[in-house]
Amino acid sequence: MDLKKIQDKLNEINQRKNSGEKKERVPTEYDNYKWKPTEPKTNIRILPNLHCLEVPIPQLGFYYINKRTYLAPLNFGNPDPVFDAYENFMPKTKLPLDEWKALKNQQRALQVQPRYFAYVLVRGKENEGVKIWEFSKTIFTKLNDVLLDTENYGDDITDLKTGRDIIVTFKPAEKDGEFPKVDVMPSGRETPVSTDPEILAKIKAMPSLDRFFKEASYDELKTAVDQHFASLQPTSNVESVPVKNDAPKTADAEPDPFASYTAPTVTTKSNPDAVAAVDAEFAALLDGLKL
Repeated sequence: MDLKKIQDKLNEINQRKNSGEKKERVPTEYDNYKWKPTEPKTNIRILPNLHCLEVPIPQLGFYYINKRTYLAPLNFGNPDPVFDAYENFMPKTKLPLDEWKALKNQQRALQVQPRYFAYVLVRGKENEGVKIWEFSKTIFTKLNDVLLDTENYGDDITDLKTGRDIIVTFKPAEKDGEFPKVDVMPSGRETPVSTDPEILAKIKAMPSLDRFFKEASYDELKTAVDQHFASLQPTSNVESVPVKNDAPKTADAEPDPFASYTAPTVTTKSNPDAVAAVDAEFAALLDGLKL
């Protein structure tokens, strides 16, 4: 045993800790696929989700507990101790408003957070293959409005033959506490996604999200919940808190102003007819047919 090496390592760890240096993040395979807008204007093509054609923009719910990320079993209809803890967190009694707010803040740490994913091809960088744009509900709402606007943009802007590119505009946050502003606008004409066989092959080989995100087990989530509760500051015993008749403000535990999360329906297989139609589109593009 080399005691000097051990001591040197301890000194290095302590020095890093004292300097506030964060542990370097280890890159993942998902990093190779992630894309997000950083330029003022970028042209992209939203691709059909070949793993479930009926859901062009998949949704997954995650927990962010104790500085870790967990894919919620709730997504798949499986028992979920975090969701159970969230649903049963608030006492079924009236509390003084300030205490009620403190408990709600603690409860929110257990709330499932939805994230949305779109498979995209970035124009000018098609040779890099399929990218995955991950975003919040705000951007999802904007994209969904475009997808549903069939009167102005056709039946399906993700269609390989007759879809449309999307112009994504990006404006950085102007000050701390603000978020960047992202907008989307379909292009004015329908175009095939590509007629390059190599690019089409890359599109057809798009990875499934379950390649990058694994469902958290019941036991590991139960441990995370226990650790979360153990880290909380002790709060007043709600059973013994009297609510005086002259208390100026009180709050009921129900109804919950933070709406419960509705789990998405996670479908792993597409309708066979839809799959056949997409295969025909690929074949047509590869054969160089006029579209």
